Amino acid sequence: MSDSLEAANYCSLINSADHYKHEGAGLDLLLIKSPACQAVIALQGAHVMEFQAMDKEPILWLSPKAVFEEGRAIRGGIPICAPWFNQHPDDDTKPKHGFLRHSLWSLKSYTETDEQQEIVLEYNTTKDDLKLYPHDFTARLTLRLSSKLELILEFENRSAEPMPLTWAFHSYFAVTDVNKCSVEGLEGSLYIDTRNGRAVPSYQKSTFVIDAEVDRVYESIGSSQIIRDKKHTIQIRARRAPSVVVWNPGPIHAEKMSDVGAGNHQGFVCLERGSIWKDATSVEAGSTLKASLHLSN
Repeated sequence: MSDSLEAANYCSLINSADHYKHEGAGLDLLLIKSPACQAVIALQGAHVMEFQAMDKEPILWLSPKAVFEEGRAIRGGIPICAPWFNQHPDDDTKPKHGFLRHSLWSLKSYTETDEQQEIVLEYNTTKDDLKLYPHDFTARLTLRLSSKLELILEFENRSAEPMPLTWAFHSYFAVTDVNKCSVEGLEGSLYIDTRNGRAVPSYQKSTFVIDAEVDRVYESIGSSQIIRDKKHTIQIRARRAPSVVVWNPGPIHAEKMSDVGAGNHQGFVCLERGSIWKDATSVEAGSTLKASLHLSN
């Protein structure tokens, strides 16, 4: 890692305890400060926690109560949920949203210009992982940071059998007030309100304005969505990520969540892109699935 960053002008390795002033050993972070943007990425989970283009509002929300501990999910930013989404389909004792977001990824390369920085992070499954998920694979995340943020996620199946996969970019987008923002690009789509279980699908006629707790799943959705907020407009474009989840815990559940807290739900909306439910995919032996997410404001 030190070789990759030795000549870097805009990227440095820091510790979360120093950066966020919390107790404990902390986590290793990559800090980007360039003429184009600022960003913070945790090596645990290959987790983009902060991104802000120069002279723009922050795109991502990081909880003021986020916990930076080894093996614990970080609340906010863009967690990568894989190789399964939400509860494991057959065994709810296995970790929610898979193990990639808790695992330590390695920095494979870093390159930079004044206009763009590129980071490549990689994770290879271990013997312990294979006890949870019997498919050997490599996950690779390429980050391109400029006035925009691009994430390219690859799953390379190194096993001899097809690899079933559900996954998501569980993005937390920063807004001034979740009850005064709107989501475009889901009009004319069917969704499931998971607060009531997998009930009969509902039809969304128009732009979605969030006025309460929400947890909706949309399948086979177009590539682009827009979040409109009082301070900025966030453009979201995904490739090979046909599912959308829109989530906010609302005031009652947020207060009960130790890493969110009372009132903090107002600062974000999750619009997650990935492949879940009927959009679940499979990666053939020796093949690689590649998906991407492009964000700007």
